Amino acid sequence: MKSARRLRSFVTNALLLAGAVSLSYLLIGAAYLAFGPRLLPNLINYFPVTATIWWQASAPHPEREPYVALLGDSYASGMGDWRAERRDWREPYHSADVIRALTGKSVLSFGRSGAGSAEAIVSQPAEALDAARCLIFPQLRLPSELVVYFYEGNDLDNNIAYIEQVLSASLDDPLLSQRIAEQLRTDYGVTSPATCLGYFASALIGLVNTALWTPDGELPVPAANEFLIGGRPMQMPGGLQGPSLELDQAGIAAALLVTDRSLEWLTTRLPGVPITVVLVPSVLTVYRPAAPMVTAQIYWDSNGVHDADRVAVQSDLICAGLSAIVSRQGLRFLDARSALRAAARDTLVHGPQDWRHFNRVGYTRLGETVAAVLSGTSVPEGCARLANAAAN
Repeated sequence: MKSARRLRSFVTNALLLAGAVSLSYLLIGAAYLAFGPRLLPNLINYFPVTATIWWQASAPHPEREPYVALLGDSYASGMGDWRAERRDWREPYHSADVIRALTGKSVLSFGRSGAGSAEAIVSQPAEALDAARCLIFPQLRLPSELVVYFYEGNDLDNNIAYIEQVLSASLDDPLLSQRIAEQLRTDYGVTSPATCLGYFASALIGLVNTALWTPDGELPVPAANEFLIGGRPMQMPGGLQGPSLELDQAGIAAALLVTDRSLEWLTTRLPGVPITVVLVPSVLTVYRPAAPMVTAQIYWDSNGVHDADRVAVQSDLICAGLSAIVSRQGLRFLDARSALRAAARDTLVHGPQDWRHFNRVGYTRLGETVAAVLSGTSVPEGCARLANAAAN
């Protein structure tokens, strides 16, 4: 009898402890997700898009007002020196603010740093549009329009990683298209109430991993790049992001297949919603080289030194492939490269601290270019020919 009472007491205490821990997890997690993005803006990438959409300064109230949804990676989330200069979370800091100021249309960003096409175009919108499944958030209304930023600096590389790591497939897999479509349909594009329970844990794990992360070793410092600014040579850091210079045509085609299938999912999920796909140029694409070679960021153990002339050729190749996909799906395509290159003739549009993202000048020009198309004052004419020196 005594052992039975001890067992019952142990089970009761264990259940009470489990209940207390579960309740604490739910309450603390709910408070963190509901108020954290506003109180901890520097940690925004550790919050799910379901939480971040409710506090953006450029956005309407997502439950009640119409808005343009901005999809993409860190360029869509506005990372860069302009954001770092803010003293208040309500201050403008990226292209969404510029678009809103020029068009009067509220813009809500679903952007997330490090997102490739599968994440930016499928999983992020899927999470945001099903926000109501998490009881602490209301139902997000559907966007009236969609703008998708495709960043040639690393979106293709992220897509390659998706193929190899998520699908465990090779780039020459004859069933690659079907495998991508199936994974997006049954996994990335599907959300459930259970997903909400994991958001807080995922955020904590991300914070811990970042705190514990140490570099594998000292990497060699790449040679500086030299570009023409205002007609004069100017040195910039080495290892800047280029238009996926390590990929050949087969690699580009396989990576763009992820974008193609992702856009198909998006048009199926939001039928009839106008979509504009914007090609955002890489850092190396924007500036005019003053030296015969450039050093680019290395993704796949390739040589980071390339002929400067190859940047424009590779960028044109990516633009042609992306615009063909967009045109085939009946969507609108905007090549923002020429506008950013024009801005970069006389001034820097990146840095001087963050050389992977636009500064205030760069985001302003990007926002102006997109706003002109959304308002109908400019009609995109397809891909520019950057490799044609006479056109530069």
